[in-house]
Amino acid sequence: MSVDQKHLITKSNALVEANYKLGVLEQKIILMLASKLQPSDTEFKTYSLSVNEFAKLLGISSKSKYEEIRKITYALVKKGFEVRVDNRVHQVSWLSSVTYNENEGTVDLRFDPFLKPYLLELKSHFTSYRLENVIKLKSSYSIRLYELLKQYERVKERTFELSRLREMLGIEDMYPVYGNFKQRVLLRAQEELKDKTDISFQLEEIKKGRKVVKLKFIILQNKTVPKGNHQLSMFDESSGHIIQKLLLDNQIDVSNDVLERWLSSHGKEAVIEVIKYSIERDHVKNKGGYINSVLEKGYNHPEKGSEEDNQEEEQVDLELQETKVVAQVKNKFKLKGYRNELLNKSHGIILSEIIKEIEMKFNLDYHGAFKIYKKYEEELDPNNFRKKPLTTY
Repeated sequence: MSVDQKHLITKSNALVEANYKLGVLEQKIILMLASKLQPSDTEFKTYSLSVNEFAKLLGISSKSKYEEIRKITYALVKKGFEVRVDNRVHQVSWLSSVTYNENEGTVDLRFDPFLKPYLLELKSHFTSYRLENVIKLKSSYSIRLYELLKQYERVKERTFELSRLREMLGIEDMYPVYGNFKQRVLLRAQEELKDKTDISFQLEEIKKGRKVVKLKFIILQNKTVPKGNHQLSMFDESSGHIIQKLLLDNQIDVSNDVLERWLSSHGKEAVIEVIKYSIERDHVKNKGGYINSVLEKGYNHPEKGSEEDNQEEEQVDLELQETKVVAQVKNKFKLKGYRNELLNKSHGIILSEIIKEIEMKFNLDYHGAFKIYKKYEEELDPNNFRKKPLTTY
């Protein structure tokens, strides 16, 4: 099976921002495999690639390319990374298996099943770009910075704590002197992205005294952008730059569909006012849910009662929303036909489907949905839905 460099790579934002360190060839293998996933896929498949094409895309031209690729994939199978979900840290492998077919000159690869929520059936909070933008990059740090900046392309800027950026690039202990880090990582990535991808960046250093503590990336679109090679992960242009910036700066996760519904029903000015109002409510944890609640109740202007009264009302609103969503999830999983389907599925797969259902109904990311699941864990225990269906359903 050939690899089309025009194919899209789509990752959840949680995976884009995970802490991991891979060599440049290891990253390209993962990205090549990700480019084979289709929007209609509901499960990972095993993909077979020609060793010759594999080597060409990776830039391996030696006669011992078979052995070189085999060493790279063997090391990749053993490499893991960590994904934090609330108070749990999952140690995950990228690949579940790699098989070399010596007589056919092909290699079969398959993603680890744990990565399913991060790579398949993504409807919001994801970043997409074409394989051609990263396959020619020579530095693994350039690839990682490309993803992290592409995620914010429509916002046109992104600021990192220097220590956090080091973690995300997997180089906490490398280049301890900032000047070396800047020269070997930042400036090299700046040059590579400008020459080989659809975006570039300017860098602003934010200092505390004489020490650089933050880095602000001004994200630019290169003039020679291939037709159709645009960002697919953020909000539609009609929502306005101010809404994008408000939501992202305050870490409010809202799907494209929900945002478009808000704008068409209430108008940009009303949506902006309610977003700003929710930002001021420090005690409101699920700001996306709160914004939706205020707008759906028939928005005029947020009531400015006492802080105590508002807090109590907001808490009741959120609890009612959660209860409603949990009831909807339970009803779906209790249906006779669906419960029959669940009988042969593992506890982990059912749990993944429950959390995904909460994500979709409550407009949350995975971490927010998992928090609601934990709050109602007894009601949503996957074992409740694997029992023999009752005839009354």
